[in-house]
Parts: sequence; structure tokens; C-alpha cells
Amino acid sequence: MIPFRKVELETSGSLYLHSMPGKEEPLAECFQALEETSVDRIICLNRQDELDEKSPDYAKAIADGTLPCEHIHFPIGNFGVPEDREAFLTLAKEFAEQLKAGKNILVHCAGGVGRTGTLASCITTALNKPLSLVTAAGGKAETDQQRELIASL
Repeated sequence: MIPFRKVELETSGSLYLHSMPGKEEPLAECFQALEETSVDRIICLNRQDELDEKSPDYAKAIADGTLPCEHIHFPIGNFGVPEDREAFLTLAKEFAEQLKAGKNILVHCAGGVGRTGTLASCITTALNKPLSLVTAAGGKAETDQQRELIASL
């Protein structure tokens, strides 16, 4: 099974971090892992051109609606921050509530570190948990802009 990186939040639901599905492993293996970990929704932070280039099978599954769970697309450029910061922070708070309600969420960008770590850090902050939990799971903000976004929550 693909080892999604779990952020140890002590919530009813689980927050997992990963690279883009199908980029580093066969997409079918990733789908199997999604089912085995009972992931309810995938949060994709990639731009469409990244999806098409780095994991065309995943991009096709998104377009065809054949993912094994709900998919939420909030594209952010690599090493960037969202254009609509308020919408992003609102989503982070909503995801925090969903985790408390028992939902299992997988967040990914291309490598599963910077953009993924930024959203995971915002979710963790909304839960009043330490950011070290995200770092321990292999995610982190990589730029000053990303760190400022987290601090603004």
C-alpha cells in the first residue's frame, strides 16, 4: 500500500499528505490506498497544466469523474499562494470542521510538500494544533509568502 503521510491531529477524521496521485506510483495503487484509508475527499492544489503534464491518467480520471472519492480542486502555482486568500482560509477552516466530524481528507500538490504543507498548516492552525505536526508528516511552507498566509489565520 502507498504510505500516505498522516498528520497526527487527534481528530475523529484523518488528514493525509501526498504527492500527486499517479505521479510517483501507478494510479490504481493510489486509488486502492484511498479506499483502504477510507479517504472521503481529495484536495488537489495543482494547476491543470501540471496535472496534464505530470499525471495524465489522474487528470483523465478527474475529467471523467472516476475518482474513488470526492475531489476538490483549488489550483495554486508551484511555490505560490492562492490568488483568493480569503476563500483558501475559509476552506481550511471548513476542512478542519470536517476532520472534527470524522471525514478523512487527502491533500496533495505535485511533490506533497510546499502547497500541501501550507494548506495542512492552515487546517492545523484552525484546529489550534502545533505546526510541528505538519512538519513531522513531511509538509511545510516553503516560501515567505506561504508562511505569511499561515500566520494570517
